[in-house]
Amino acid sequence: MARYKKRIEISKDIDVIFSLPLFTGDIGNSVELEFYLHGNPYEFTTATLYGTNKSGKTVYSNAYAKENTVTLPILNEMYQAAGKETDCQVVLSDESGNSLTSAYLHFTVLQGLSENAKIEGSDEYNALMELISQISSSMAQINRAEEAANEIESFLKLIAKPENSVVHQISESEVDIFSEGYAIVSSSVTTDSDDGPILSDYKYPLIAES
Repeated sequence: MARYKKRIEISKDIDVIFSLPLFTGDIGNSVELEFYLHGNPYEFTTATLYGTNKSGKTVYSNAYAKENTVTLPILNEMYQAAGKETDCQVVLSDESGNSLTSAYLHFTVLQGLSENAKIEGSDEYNALMELISQISSSMAQINRAEEAANEIESFLKLIAKPENSVVHQISESEVDIFSEGYAIVSSSVTTDSDDGPILSDYKYPLIAES
């Protein structure tokens, strides 16, 4: 993207040649023009930039002026043919739409890096890029959900193991010990409880009913 700028004295030769080239496929280019008549600002209302596309059809852009200055978009269609010079005409008009004067702008056009300039400059291309972005975002959310599901599954498998179970399986031989107010802790250590025996099978305490 480039912004060209030129001061034009309309009382003299108004053929303007720009040394900075245009590149095919590049978008967002514009030209800012200041108009003067015998050194004084030449005010006008609107300006229109005319050019031709690759098939020879006339295309144009226009803009309102601010006193004697106007910034005009250079349409992508105006410089589609690499290796050639593109010629544009800018026409100034008053508030009634009457033409006041005109100037000719000349640009050299070089091959840009993009091979699909027309596609990349279209609304369809921008919509496609937006859709791809949305799909990428959705895929990232799906991947995060799968990771969370895998973590939950691993956790469920972990707590399902006997050594991690909250419920202690009491054998018949242990019943008498619990009836005396004691509980087996890690199969070797016992502890008293006013509320009854407490089962602490490894990690998880459990108050057993008497």
